[in-house]
This record gives sequence, structure tokens and C-alpha cells, in this order.
Amino acid sequence: MHLGFIDEGHLTTYYPDSPEITKDEIGAVATWSQDKGLLPENNRLRKTKDGVFEILIASATSTVPAEGGDIGKDTEFTVSGGLLDGKTIKLVYGDYAPEMGAITGFISMLNHRLYGCPDVPGTPETFPYPETALKEE
Repeated sequence: MHLGFIDEGHLTTYYPDSPEITKDEIGAVATWSQDKGLLPENNRLRKTKDGVFEILIASATSTVPAEGGDIGKDTEFTVSGGLLDGKTIKLVYGDYAPEMGAITGFISMLNHRLYGCPDVPGTPETFPYPETALKEE
């Protein structure tokens, strides 16, 4: 087995629960994303049984940030033209939320310990990793 596109018989985790997604659809969503200014880093793509394309955004929270995401506050779009004409693309926040939460917690803890940042939410005791993970050499 090789890593690659599902419709070419390859394995991947970039398109979870999407056995029917095609390379052409993936390319069309990628073009749409690029045109909107949505960068592909930290994103995966899922095609639902209803034909909706969900861009899964790796983030610690499952809602769009109050100030908006990379392309604003909207999370649902209808595509005009091309292969996906009339199809829906949804932005779904919270992919890998536990892992992303741990990463942001660790960064906040480091900022708190190294720089004494008063605006860091919580305290080191509330972060998900033990204090021994950052013990001083």
C-alpha cells in the first residue's frame, strides 16, 4: 500500500470517513480554499454521505473564534461554478482538539513560567501535563 488518494487505492488520514471522495473533488476544494485565502496547513477534508465537504480545522476549540477565522466568521458556503457547483463547504473547528488544547496549554505554561505573562489564562497547575515535564536541568 502507498500513501496517496483514496480513489487510486492508496491510504491516507487526510480524508477521514470519506471513501467516495475523488482526487478531482479534493483539487476543487483546494482551489476554492486557496481562492478564499484559507491555507491548507492544519486542515483535513471530509465528504459526508450527503455530499457536503467539511474542512476540518485543527484547533483547541470547536467554534469559530469570536474575531473570526482565517476567512471570517462564516462557516458554511455554497460553491458557484466548476465541479462543485451548488455543493456546500463547511468549516468545522476542533479537529484534534485534545491535542491542540494540550499544545496551547503547554505554550501558555511556558510563557507564564519564562516571562511571567499575567494575561495567560489559568495557572500552570490547570494545564494537562505534570510540572515534571518542564523540570529545570
